[in-house]
Amino acid sequence: MNIRYRRAAQLAALTALAAILSYVEAMIPMSFPVAGMKCGLANVAVLFTWQRMGKGQAVVVSVARVLLLFLLFGNPVSLLFSIGGAACSLLTMLALERTHLFSCAGLSAAGGAAHNIGQVAVACAVTGVRQIAAVLPALVLFGTLCGIATGMLASVLVRRLPKHQL
Repeated sequence: MNIRYRRAAQLAALTALAAILSYVEAMIPMSFPVAGMKCGLANVAVLFTWQRMGKGQAVVVSVARVLLLFLLFGNPVSLLFSIGGAACSLLTMLALERTHLFSCAGLSAAGGAAHNIGQVAVACAVTGVRQIAAVLPALVLFGTLCGIATGMLASVLVRRLPKHQL
């Protein structure tokens, strides 16, 4: 099979995996102190892509997942939240990755925190209610801890799954 087509198929599969993980995570009832808190399981697929195929391909998977979920289940406001969180997360990880000081778990932790900051910024902008930012400390802590976990999981998968399949 042509390498370009193989790579496109792999990106499509990883995007589908990220979308499925997002959907499954949304279906799991969780009792968190802040409504809408999620662990970010889809980021395992994004981080796996980052480590195996490169950061540009990871950005493609992340953006494609956001757009796919919007087309299937979303509304314009949910798209704004998703884009705000994903953009802040990706930009933070891209900036930190250039320092070569962070492991995948470290990048993911920063990305998780940045994702929540982006979403709170969108919420404040959309609603005009700045008091929403009061939940930011809890969200940043949760995003950091979940980011560490998803980064570690992605690193384990990269080490354990054979390279020839990607």
